[in-house]
Amino acid sequence: MKKFLLAALFLAAVGTVSAQPAPQYSSVRYVLRHLLYQRGAETNVIDINVEWPERLAFSELRGLQNYLAKQLFQADSASFNAACRQFLQRFGQPVTQQFGQLPDDNKFCYVTCSLQQVGYMPGRFVSFRMARVVSPAKASAQQGDTLQSLFTYDIVNDRVMEMADLLRVGRIESGMYDANFVYSLAAGATSPLLEEVYSIQFQGAAMQQDGLLIDLIYASDAEIGQCATRVSYDRVGSLLAKEARKLLKGKPASVPAPQYLPEDTVSLDGWRVYKTVEEYPEYPGGQQAMVQFLSGNLNLSPAVVCGNTVGRMMVAMDVEADGSIGDVRILQPNSPEIDRELVKTLRLMPRWKPGKLDGKAVSTRVTLPINIHLQ
Repeated sequence: MKKFLLAALFLAAVGTVSAQPAPQYSSVRYVLRHLLYQRGAETNVIDINVEWPERLAFSELRGLQNYLAKQLFQADSASFNAACRQFLQRFGQPVTQQFGQLPDDNKFCYVTCSLQQVGYMPGRFVSFRMARVVSPAKASAQQGDTLQSLFTYDIVNDRVMEMADLLRVGRIESGMYDANFVYSLAAGATSPLLEEVYSIQFQGAAMQQDGLLIDLIYASDAEIGQCATRVSYDRVGSLLAKEARKLLKGKPASVPAPQYLPEDTVSLDGWRVYKTVEEYPEYPGGQQAMVQFLSGNLNLSPAVVCGNTVGRMMVAMDVEADGSIGDVRILQPNSPEIDRELVKTLRLMPRWKPGKLDGKAVSTRVTLPINIHLQ
């Protein structure tokens, strides 16, 4: 539904580009990389698309970061940069020049690492979908590997909750659920379920603000398929585990006093990112041109807007030395869907005039307050 809200969308004047610190209520770092690494005669193609939580409601979430690093990157570190670099070492060194001859297709390996936030309730939980796939060709020395995970991080108790912690799996496996629950599964499915489905297996679950996100495998006479579905908490009924009920209805985690927390000023690629420069980055055509670009390209579909409120957001982004947009951080979030769409739009911007220090173009971190109003 391209441009669904374009006629009714107005972005208030985007504040003057600034490199001054913003109150760090939250910081989710959006990292997108397409990398080419080589180890000897082997070529490794690596895609990283990660929404890394640096802090939420002033909390740095070290337990969550350690868990993510260990599961996604098989590394022992709470730092995204350190964990990701440790993972990349497995694949050799980055390719920095053209190949002298075409690489052997049989020695290729394709790697994808993804982390997507799928739910968040301040002071209670944040949920993620995580995946890692390593697909080596027949002559590659890399080991094939697949990880698919849907989980919730309990902010109150500093723990990871998987499907068994959220749903009474024993009751589900015993078929102890009513027809309304089955109808809810079908109604919330991301792809239509066939009427002749005779078997459903639950593969994973995570909490969202208004219900559970559940991964399913279903079987019918025609096919075996996989899909995700959303079921409201009132439809889950007695299948919702006690720990999940307590997290929803109990006391949220106390919010620490607002503070400025240190930011990582070194990029994943090893370049220093400056926050203070002599000449700050500029959008081509100026501030008004940037507002027009964002309002013309931000695509908020009915599914994204439904149930979410829009308004003031705060973002920080790295304008690289060549003017391209590097990592983006959402400092004042809205919802995972709206945040993700805004980051996607920011990455579509034309190259900026980069910041300068001592007369040289450098990577610079800028902050942008953005107000989104639907009329």
